[in-house]
Amino acid sequence: MTTPSNEVRNISQDNIGYDDGDVAVLVDTLGFATGAHSVVAQGRDSGNYAAAAFFLTFDYFAGPGTPRPPQSNSTVNPEEGFYGTTFQIRVQGMQPGEEVEVWTTEPHGVYTLVPAIGIADNRGLVGYDPPLDLQVTDDYYLGVYGIHFRGLRSGTRADAYFTLRSFDGADLKSFAVEQRILKLNRDRPAISEQVQSWIEGQ
Repeated sequence: MTTPSNEVRNISQDNIGYDDGDVAVLVDTLGFATGAHSVVAQGRDSGNYAAAAFFLTFDYFAGPGTPRPPQSNSTVNPEEGFYGTTFQIRVQGMQPGEEVEVWTTEPHGVYTLVPAIGIADNRGLVGYDPPLDLQVTDDYYLGVYGIHFRGLRSGTRADAYFTLRSFDGADLKSFAVEQRILKLNRDRPAISEQVQSWIEGQ
């Protein structure tokens, strides 16, 4: 892997998976600098190269106080809630039976492309049957969450947002504390895990 400062780092074999010519590389970016990074793999026998690039940014931080963007081709009920709230995500406008890719953005800046592919129903709806209902507990970060959809055939986008607030209104203080302990506590659940479970249950 090459960093933005052109430093070359080896990736542990423990973070590399092989499957019939395919290679999957897991890169833990905790503590990495912002900017463009690249990962290059070369086959020992074939000599073939494969390369992938990713960009680290703080642009996706959406902690407490961040304005919630408008919904696009989606409805969220409720749009704002506290710990324990179940947020109902419903999407319209896809083509009937279309495959849909899904990604999530979370308050602490994590952007996750969900590995599983969703399917729109015969009316072009997503999240109705089975329902896409996301429940948040006090393990989740405060701030704005985004669930994003794109039809793989039509290119249609849908974006659903909800805000998780604290009971006492001390959102900013809580978020600051959470950011300081982020490096110490890395096992918090991700909203993308719930979304993937929902897709797998379709």
